[in-house]
Amino acid sequence: MINTENEQRVKLDEILKSLFAVSKKVLITMMNSLFKEDFDVEMTEITFENNEFVSDDYDIIRGDLFLKISKGNKPYHYHIELQTKNDATMEQIKKKYGEGSYEIKETIMEAKKISETISKEGSQLFNNAEIDGDDLHRILLAVANLFEYLNTKYGDDEKLNEEVRNMTKTLYDPAVEQRGIEKGIEKGIEQGIEQGDINAREEMVKEMLLDGESIVKIKKYSKLSEEEIEKIKNKITQ
Repeated sequence: MINTENEQRVKLDEILKSLFAVSKKVLITMMNSLFKEDFDVEMTEITFENNEFVSDDYDIIRGDLFLKISKGNKPYHYHIELQTKNDATMEQIKKKYGEGSYEIKETIMEAKKISETISKEGSQLFNNAEIDGDDLHRILLAVANLFEYLNTKYGDDEKLNEEVRNMTKTLYDPAVEQRGIEKGIEKGIEQGIEQGDINAREEMVKEMLLDGESIVKIKKYSKLSEEEIEKIKNKITQ
């Protein structure tokens, strides 16, 4: 459990920063949404810079995140500060109604619903191949940690923390497992096609050898090396 106010703030900072460690496609889409931009994923490069930035006036600016987005030959620099101070609304509810009040519990339950919605939408994006497994994992982990932070700070109901953790795990495991199965099937098909092609070439070589064709001609039509042809020839003579 997080004890001090500073430890809480540091953990919350790290949780939010983790959302910027997603894939390029997701990060650019997120930047477009946050800053109303229209960067094209395929035509844009994005890099993280040192968290100290020198301004045009040679002032050193320190911040949480500095990103450079390159669109063609033109760079765009973004300085992102993560504001993680106490939510005044929650503090006001806590002060007015007291800890453990119905209003606090209602707010926590609303946060739980939002966590579930975001998690399910993330899982759906993964199933539609719009994000990868690492992106899904980061999103679900951030959701679970953010809810746990809020609930522990204002509600302190460990059962709810466990429910959200189980929910994100349930969404992540089957989704990744299913994608693994699909990739396995795709790989199997590819291997099957490849093996079928090898078998067809081997049969062609056997027929040409039995017809007395020269190694040079067999190499030309089968696209196999002389060594490979010799191996097939040895199989016939065994």
